[in-house]
Amino acid sequence: MGRLQDERGYTLVIVLLMIVLFLSISTVFIKTSLSHAQQEKSVDNNNHAVVAAEMGIERYSKEVQFELKKEFRTLHAQAINKMKKIEEEVKKYPGNNHIYITCESKVDVEAWINCNINELEKELTNELNNSIQTYLTEVENTKKEIKIDKDLIYSVEKFGFDVDASNDDEIHLILHVVGKKGSSNGKLLTSKLTLPNPNFLDPEETVNVETIVGSKIEKLTDFFPQLSDKVLSKCPVLPVKNMPPCEYTGELTTSYLKKIKDQGFDSSFYIRASKYPNQLNSFSGFGIPLYALEGEIISEPNLNSATNISMYYKGILDLKNTNNHSNHNFFMAEIITLHNNQNVIDNTLIVVGNEKKSVFTAPKIMIGNGSKLCVNLDGVTPNPSDLFKKISHKDYLSVEGTGKIYLYSSKHVEEDTKYNTSNVKYYNDPSKFLSACGVGVSYSTGGSEYITIPSIIDSISDDMDMEVEYKP
Repeated sequence: MGRLQDERGYTLVIVLLMIVLFLSISTVFIKTSLSHAQQEKSVDNNNHAVVAAEMGIERYSKEVQFELKKEFRTLHAQAINKMKKIEEEVKKYPGNNHIYITCESKVDVEAWINCNINELEKELTNELNNSIQTYLTEVENTKKEIKIDKDLIYSVEKFGFDVDASNDDEIHLILHVVGKKGSSNGKLLTSKLTLPNPNFLDPEETVNVETIVGSKIEKLTDFFPQLSDKVLSKCPVLPVKNMPPCEYTGELTTSYLKKIKDQGFDSSFYIRASKYPNQLNSFSGFGIPLYALEGEIISEPNLNSATNISMYYKGILDLKNTNNHSNHNFFMAEIITLHNNQNVIDNTLIVVGNEKKSVFTAPKIMIGNGSKLCVNLDGVTPNPSDLFKKISHKDYLSVEGTGKIYLYSSKHVEEDTKYNTSNVKYYNDPSKFLSACGVGVSYSTGGSEYITIPSIIDSISDDMDMEVEYKP
């Protein structure tokens, strides 16, 4: 009987061992299942993070394209305005104003155009690149997280910018975007965007611009032949906008000049007129350049209340009575003889002289505020001979306030410079002398020709290549 009881005890032990074994197997199975579920969740989070990062890449890629186009439109308008300036200066070449200081030394018109166009392209490209870099820096510094849903986000980690030195036609952007799902560490995607570096000028589309064939004046006494030798058409009865230089028939009137001013005229315009009122009192020139030959103004006109006359006179011009008037007149002649003009205010008087070196004198003449007296010493005989070496002598020429006296001499010995003051200055460059005196035309002409310059392109390319690198 005792032996049978022992067998029942073994059965109980076996049952208990089987229960323990079952529980152990169940625990391992449950643990394995839980681990697998966690792995699946992690993979799912990573996949979502990659999707989020890809969405970020897509968004910022489009934003970069948008910013590039927006800045291009702004610079495109600037390019059009700058090219208009270049065209206008080409028309006046070689008496043009300089746009970029690096091109001042270019003496050939085509070299001058190429230099200015190159400088314009560099200026526009630099502004475009700086604008893109500013935008990228702002995006990177903000590091704003963008939510796709409640636990799916992306953000910019870093934005890099580079213009390929080996290929000026391309801009490279390196974009690092992190995508996250929930509390995961996130996935980093690196994208390389290749964008076209926009060319603002189209060499295939050109514009023909008429320019003057000429050379810089070496002798100031050669100034007037360029005007007198030019054949002009008659001025129309009714002026039109930006009409070419013309010859006026009959006595020139203020009312006709006002019509021209109201229509508008460009910097190359002037009127050749042979008849003027006997006295120019109350005559208004509206700043329109007038050209006359010697013998056409012989009445020693008064200039009382005459305003904005801009006259080029080939000969000896006698002027009377401008005392204490702020006339804003401009007179350029071979010789200007002044009578009863003790106080010259807000007027410009330019004496270019002649081959005969006619006598120039200025007894008791005061060049006052806003006025300029410009004299070519190579073309006149000063009376007295030391007239310009004792400026401000009470019996001769003087200058006060903001008045200026500019003197030109091709010899320009060192001795002359000692007479330079804040009001008196010597020049030995004809162009700089004329420019300081307010004269834009400083060349002799020999006809005209057409110069070809490139046009501004209409739009920017939409092409964009994108390579995405996945980081583990």
